[in-house]
Amino acid sequence: MKYEILEIGDKKLPLRFGFNALRKYSLKTGATMNDLNKLSTGQVTFNDAFTLIYCGIEDGHRASKQSFKMSLDDVTDLFDGNIDC
Repeated sequence: MKYEILEIGDKKLPLRFGFNALRKYSLKTGATMNDLNKLSTGQVTFNDAFTLIYCGIEDGHRASKQSFKMSLDDVTDLFDGNIDC
């Protein structure tokens, strides 16, 4: 499976935004298909944005066959001081 590498500070994390990541995002947030359309317009909360990033990183790890042991808080904390990534 293909995936990208997201660099946040000194961390390099596999990232994949396929249907599985969107499915997991939907499970975690209760988002519907119509809610997913809001992602392209920027009408999302910070929690929604970071949950989506989390799901993309989680699925990137699955695609790259790496174990994933970070929490949503861990992923969000990576952005402190690294907002320009």
